[in-house]
Amino acid sequence: DVAEPGRLGRLYAAGAWPGTDSLVVDHHVTNPGFGTINVIDPERSSTAEIVLDLLEALTAPIDADVATCLLTGLVTDTLGFRTSSTNARTFDAAQRLLASGACLGEVTQQAFYRRSLASLKLTAIALDRLEISGPFACSWLERRDLDATGARPEAARGVTGLLASAAEPEVIALLRENANGEIDVSLRSKPGVDLVPAAA
Repeated sequence: DVAEPGRLGRLYAAGAWPGTDSLVVDHHVTNPGFGTINVIDPERSSTAEIVLDLLEALTAPIDADVATCLLTGLVTDTLGFRTSSTNARTFDAAQRLLASGACLGEVTQQAFYRRSLASLKLTAIALDRLEISGPFACSWLERRDLDATGARPEAARGVTGLLASAAEPEVIALLRENANGEIDVSLRSKPGVDLVPAAA
């Protein structure tokens, strides 16, 4: 579920990657296909949806744990079935996962409504720094913010979604400093705004 190998973090070793067999599964239209085998379908709402089809094609067992993981990917990638990429096929995949034992209520609660106090403090910092220019809004989080709040690095990912829930901005950007000092940019937009050129 990453459009370029650098986003794999520690999993990606640039020197070793060309000689390593790899399967890339993704739904981002900007993915150039950097694997030995590439399964990239921009028409899908989530990578989890593609993985489900692959597992079913392989007749691999899908128990409640696997179904829960895939439903989590589907729900988070579609922001709770709210993105423009959500369609009938998305709901069909969700239904199959529910039939395999996943619980939509639990997945939704975990994904959107159970945030640690440290994560909420991190969100407060991002809100305090929010800068607005016309239809655009931007904020940032530094590594020291995570240290100060005690938030785990993944907590920063949820901040973008919350900022994007504001009614006014058409586009939200959140810049996050990683442990290695690099800056990760997370973008969200209202339906009808194409962020692909900016993301590329």
